[in-house]
Amino acid sequence: MSTVMMINPLIVGFATSIGASALVAGLLAAMMNLTSLIVRPFAGRISDQVSKYRLASIGSMQLELIATF
Repeated sequence: MSTVMMINPLIVGFATSIGASALVAGLLAAMMNLTSLIVRPFAGRISDQVSKYRLASIGSMQLELIATF
């Protein structure tokens, strides 16, 4: 929860600095919060069932695959 609270002002500030209106920046922050609200329970359940090392390695492999394309 604290991570989202720290990131939202940064994202909104960045969006406005590259020319987004206040409305678009607010919608961007709202979408981030709604996505977090939906994904966090599932991610929490997965992290309880799978070791953090395995999750980190799976995430690293996914990022590597995405970066190569």
